[in-house]
Amino acid sequence: MRVAVLDDAPGPPHGGGVLSAAGTQDGTTSLPAAGAGALADFRVHLEAERDLSAHTVRAYVGDVSDLLSHAATVGCADPGGLDVRVLRSWLGAQAGAGAARSSLARRAASAKVFTAWCHTRGTLASDPGLLLGSARPHRTLPGILRPGQAEALMELGAAAAGDGAPAALRDSAVLELLYASAVRVGELVGLDVEGNKPAHNALL
Repeated sequence: MRVAVLDDAPGPPHGGGVLSAAGTQDGTTSLPAAGAGALADFRVHLEAERDLSAHTVRAYVGDVSDLLSHAATVGCADPGGLDVRVLRSWLGAQAGAGAARSSLARRAASAKVFTAWCHTRGTLASDPGLLLGSARPHRTLPGILRPGQAEALMELGAAAAGDGAPAALRDSAVLELLYASAVRVGELVGLDVEGNKPAHNALL
């Protein structure tokens, strides 16, 4: 990503040039001088100091470039003026444009990394990213078996265990225990059949 620097000119309250959030025709993002300089230094920090992959660096730099572009449009052309209201305004604009929750969570994380870096180097007196909440990615609950499906599964387990094979008997017992007790798989795996853990044996 290339960054086109705009000369400072009279404009928003915080100073700095006017920019186009959509970028220029050649694919660059237009930023005021202060923002462009900070973005370039941030890229060096990610590449040289944190040794991140090229893909990760591109993602961080792209998100922060968009943040700085939005900040300039709302009157904050200098990264030293970033505050939580600007961060929330940026994420709100992203949400309003239809960004997915996973994308919002990633962009919030990018903003937090950038503001923490700005605070460490003295650009920001405090880190506004600490006050920024993250949108949690949407999580879909797992599907559940219908009663008839659960019954069929138990019958299959019992039929397989009919020949008395140890593994088949074990599998049938596991299915029955999972269905009857609603125990978690991790708890079931941790059961101690030797009797050394009474708390677990209570489930047997």
